Amino acid sequence: LNVVDNSASGYMQEQIRDFGINRINDEEIRSYWVSDANDDSIYVELDMEKVMDVKAIQINFQDFNSTIFGRPDTLKQQFTIDVSIDGGNWETIADYSNNQRDMPHGYIELDAPVEARYIRYNHVYCTNQYLSISEFRVFGNGKETLPETPANFQVKRQQDRRNADLTWDAVDGATGYVIYWGIEKDKLNLSALMYGQPGYELRALNTDNGYYYQVEAFDENGVSKRSEVMFTE
Repeated sequence: LNVVDNSASGYMQEQIRDFGINRINDEEIRSYWVSDANDDSIYVELDMEKVMDVKAIQINFQDFNSTIFGRPDTLKQQFTIDVSIDGGNWETIADYSNNQRDMPHGYIELDAPVEARYIRYNHVYCTNQYLSISEFRVFGNGKETLPETPANFQVKRQQDRRNADLTWDAVDGATGYVIYWGIEKDKLNLSALMYGQPGYELRALNTDNGYYYQVEAFDENGVSKRSEVMFTE
């Protein structure tokens, strides 16, 4: 499979040859897991390592080596979603075992949050020859404290005024960060998300404007308070 990847030297071809189970929740829409079969013996189980409040599930299916073209009304994905606190006692929270419609990016919002540590996708049937999933996503919140607000937030505009370097201190346990910017202090309507790294080179500014900036941290428990607002001419 060839994909186009943006690199420092421009666009380059990257080969994705790994279709292992690690691809099923890597938040990379271009990669995906491919099962060896397509029957109701298949299941995928996620361990979130702690009990959390689960609010929604999303399954992003892929059409790996599909021989079906267009959108015929025979396309369908059938499955159930189970949850468990201890890995032994399971409860079904979504039953699509008789589903008759195409839902390639099925988003299932629960009526009320459920407590769970383990989430299991139980396959029943899909129209394609292979079961292939690009993302098995769980939405909700943990039960611990929110991350701290990133400290020591600094912004320096580069000589090329279209760019700015944003830095801050790493927050213990943070999954990632979101930066916000805009030309008015109370309208920081532009944003970018990054995982892990406590810094970002912003390359999206107009040369004639000054800009305001903020940053926040997030993890499975929620989102921190935003930092103080910084300004560059």
